[in-house]
Amino acid sequence: GEERCEAKSVARRRTRLSKAMIDLNPVRGPPEDADPIPEQPMVLTKEEMIRAGIPPHLRDNCAHLLIPLNKCRRETWYAPWKCTAPRAEYAKCLHYDYMRRVQVARKRRDEKLGVSFPVEGKPPKEMPSSASSEDSS
Repeated sequence: GEERCEAKSVARRRTRLSKAMIDLNPVRGPPEDADPIPEQPMVLTKEEMIRAGIPPHLRDNCAHLLIPLNKCRRETWYAPWKCTAPRAEYAKCLHYDYMRRVQVARKRRDEKLGVSFPVEGKPPKEMPSSASSEDSS
C-alpha cells in the first residue's frame, strides 16, 4: 500500500516536470504570434564608454544604465539594499537584450532549416496538401 502510493506520487511529479519541460523547450521557442522585442539603440559612443570606465565586456546596448548604477554603488559603498531601482532597470535591459538576441537566432535558424515549429493547440503554419485533401473526403 505505502510503496504503491509513493510510486503514484513519483509518477505525478514526473508528469508535472515533463509538462513544464515541454513549455520551456528551447527548440520550439516563443509562440508564433509573439511580438518581436524591439532593439535597444546604442545611447553611448565607444569613446563615452571608455571615459566612463566601463570594461570592454560590459560595453553593450545597456551601458548607458550602468553608469548611474555604478555611481550609486560607489556612493552607497555597494550596500546590497541600496540602488535597487537602477539595478532593476539595468537587469531588465540585459534581459530584453538577451531575449531579442535569442529571438533573432531562432528566426535565423528556422529560416535556414525551412522549419516552423507549431505551438501546442495551434495548427502549423503550413498544412501539407495531402492532409487537407484526405480531410475533405
